[in-house]
Amino acid sequence: MPSQAPVTLRDCLERGVVLSWSEAVAVLVEVVGQVRRSGGALVTPDPDHVVVMPDGEVTILTGCPIPAHPVVQAAKLLDRLLKGTPAPTGLCDLITQNLRVPPACTWIEEFLTALSYYERPGSRQILAALAERAALARPSQP
Repeated sequence: MPSQAPVTLRDCLERGVVLSWSEAVAVLVEVVGQVRRSGGALVTPDPDHVVVMPDGEVTILTGCPIPAHPVVQAAKLLDRLLKGTPAPTGLCDLITQNLRVPPACTWIEEFLTALSYYERPGSRQILAALAERAALARPSQP
């Protein structure tokens, strides 16, 4: 298999790649986990600043704007990734409850705990498959 280039979440969206709910959750669990573990060094990013590597690793690029509400930003990102994708009712409720200010989850750790309930085993493989699909997809608009 030829080497693939990393893809941003923006690439996925612009190429019309539809994420399953388990793929979207895998991305967000990794992103939110990195934000939490950074102790404030990383902020909840937008689609331009999240890269999915061919091996399924997720990287957050520096330089993303600092969100006023990290939990709301994370919920917005997940909501955007799930557009048009059927998802479990509880996951949809979690997103809806955290899109508003103040969010239902006060801290990013609380959001990560709630989100982790929906995480599926093998997230690295799930994300590697997403990266492969996105790398092969053509942009939907010039």
